[in-house]
Amino acid sequence: MKKRILIILISYIVSIIAFAGAYWFFWMSNTSCFMVNDEYNRHTIGLKFHPNDLPPSFKNDEEPSIKDINNRIGNLFGTVDSLEKLKVKNDVATQKFAKENLFLNDELWKSHTVNLEKTIRKNTSEIRIKMDRLNTEINGLKLQSSINPEDKYAVTAANLNLKLAVLRLEEAKIIAEAHNKSFKTYFDKDLYQKNILAADSGHVFYLKNSTILEAIQKKKGEILDATIDFHFHRNQRLNLLDFLYFSAGAATSSNFGDIVPNSTWVRLLVFCQIVSSIIVFGLLVNAAIKELEP
Repeated sequence: MKKRILIILISYIVSIIAFAGAYWFFWMSNTSCFMVNDEYNRHTIGLKFHPNDLPPSFKNDEEPSIKDINNRIGNLFGTVDSLEKLKVKNDVATQKFAKENLFLNDELWKSHTVNLEKTIRKNTSEIRIKMDRLNTEINGLKLQSSINPEDKYAVTAANLNLKLAVLRLEEAKIIAEAHNKSFKTYFDKDLYQKNILAADSGHVFYLKNSTILEAIQKKKGEILDATIDFHFHRNQRLNLLDFLYFSAGAATSSNFGDIVPNSTWVRLLVFCQIVSSIIVFGLLVNAAIKELEP
């Protein structure tokens, strides 16, 4: 009978150690599985981390609780949401600007084409009049030559064609000179000015978008760093001995609320331990009573 009592007692102790290991595994996987009461745990068996080891955003007189970290990270997420909404708004404005700017550019190039043609026509008008007269004379000579083949018009026609070639060369020079001038020479001044302002506005949209994206990435980085640092330091706060203490408290139903389960799976595990401990403890008491019977 004593052997049976010893076996039950060892099983009881082993179950406490096994459950302690399970709790510690959950804690190391995710420190949010347990809440540690700061008021009761200023001096725990586990390694406390010094405030100087905390990231800058979490330095204060006391160690941050899960509620603190949730509030601070929640605020960061709120900032990211606001920035993303601002980016969407800026994207809509950018698309609207792009459409307007495209229309403005089309109008600007139309004004360039029209004004260039007007300039060429104006600068070559006198030459074209002279060319028309020469063409009329040349055509007249051709007509006379066809009516009276004996008349000699070759020298006169050559003279006129030479003058026509000179005029065409002058016309080509004027056209080339017009094309070689700066594009903006032929732009409508008002349209050109609007285009310059639109380009500046486009640059502002681009810079604003870049700034928003940088801010979003920065805030997301802060969220990641804060979460990693928080859990990295928290898992040093409790160790296996602390969970051995918690497991013994769960097994004897004498926990003091300094370490509290904060996960459905952990609560289920505690439930299993309490029920099994009651059964094992009952078997132990029953075996002890039988041992004491005469």
